Amino acid sequence: HHESVIELEEELHKKQHIDSEGFAWWLLRLALTHQQLYRMKSFLQLAGLEYSELPALSPRANAVFKLIENWAKQLEDHLCAMFDGCPSDLLPDLSIRKDDNGAVIHHLTVLIEQVYYTTQNSSRENK
Repeated sequence: HHESVIELEEELHKKQHIDSEGFAWWLLRLALTHQQLYRMKSFLQLAGLEYSELPALSPRANAVFKLIENWAKQLEDHLCAMFDGCPSDLLPDLSIRKDDNGAVIHHLTVLIEQVYYTTQNSSRENK
């Protein structure tokens, strides 16, 4: 009986990552959206433009930024509204080994913790 419970938990964990509507996929969409915004802002700097001046310099480019920022906000809202919130085992092994790149793991850990606490606080506020 104990083994079947473990097998069921493992199967559920696999399904969470396969489900395109699961938390992990929504988090990935949000991360990619923020990454794109970062790259676009970096390009502006490379071109010698200020983000704050964009509405006057290029209304179309500004509209694209606003659209993607709106997508990011919608993704954040969706993550916060998810019934179960961030699964505690989203990243199954967060242990840091000396041979690993600790900064990358630390960054991922901080990101997951921020999303977890945001979704937990949002869930409490919505009740």
